[in-house]
Amino acid sequence: MSHVAIVLMVLFTASNAFSQTQMQFTVFPPDRPTSALMGSHAWRIYASGLIDEDADRRLEEVIYVNNIPNHSDIFLDSGGGSLVGGMKLGKVMRKYLLHSNVGQLELSSKYQGSPKAGNCYSACAMAYLGGEYRFLMTGSVYGIHRFYLDKQTKRDVDLAQMVSALVVEYIRSMDVSTELFTLASSAGRDEIVAPSQEVLVRLNVVNNGAKPTKWTIESIPDGIYLKGEQQTGNGTNKFMITCAPGEPVGLYAIFDAGMNIEDAMNFNAETLIIDSTKISLAGRRERRKTVNGKINVSYSVDATILNAISKAKTVGILLQPTTEAAAYLGFESMPFDEGRAKLPGFLQVCKH
Repeated sequence: MSHVAIVLMVLFTASNAFSQTQMQFTVFPPDRPTSALMGSHAWRIYASGLIDEDADRRLEEVIYVNNIPNHSDIFLDSGGGSLVGGMKLGKVMRKYLLHSNVGQLELSSKYQGSPKAGNCYSACAMAYLGGEYRFLMTGSVYGIHRFYLDKQTKRDVDLAQMVSALVVEYIRSMDVSTELFTLASSAGRDEIVAPSQEVLVRLNVVNNGAKPTKWTIESIPDGIYLKGEQQTGNGTNKFMITCAPGEPVGLYAIFDAGMNIEDAMNFNAETLIIDSTKISLAGRRERRKTVNGKINVSYSVDATILNAISKAKTVGILLQPTTEAAAYLGFESMPFDEGRAKLPGFLQVCKH
């Protein structure tokens, strides 16, 4: 091992601002609601310093001692450390469904536990992938290395290949494109690559609180439906276009309302979102009910609405107290590319 210089395993510090001590964890209980689903239950964990091979154990102990709930937030600020330690830390983060971000504690803020921009390099970049939902706050930097060898003995090459395989498998297990490894490998010997936000989103390194949407055509005894399903930090959203013999094509949506479910049942403004365009669903509601803590709504639609949906890049359903209200429940921008490709065939079957 000592003959192999694997960049992700060695310390990298881009500035003197990084602590030279092993990773420490600072926690803050919530002082205000963070989302409609989580209400006031999500904590903030700040992880700063070098990642050692026991960082995962200390994080798990902090979670246990403080009874920190799943889906809490962890902010990473680290120049690197142990590659093995970074992957172990990421696995603990995924075990507790933490939401990862890059940032550090803003001590001067009047709000207790507020974050500011930070940096996450090297082994930290691997740990970051452990977040179930991954964000990159404005001003923060996510940076990756490539592997390299100081010596070229056969044993060193074999070892590097083994470690590379472990890293690739770890990246894949976190539902991130293994192109990330290729991108890291393209860097110069001592170079840090900081991919753009666009690239990080494309590789699913950053998912901004939403997993990829799956579009399927499914059947029930009395009809068929085109369904989009997306898991997000606020729960699971479903958008369905329904078809049954003798019935007009319908629109059905399911989403989590969390602690606001009772309020949502009384919201009167109902809106279909197609890209950034709002289409009122006033007078089209067929039913609204709650099932297992989720809002279920269905609407009748006409050819004009179906035509608009057929051209959409994103779709969504909003419930609001009034159309002017800033607060809403539902979802705004479920990707529809795959659904748009399936829609013509679905509608063709509906005609028969």
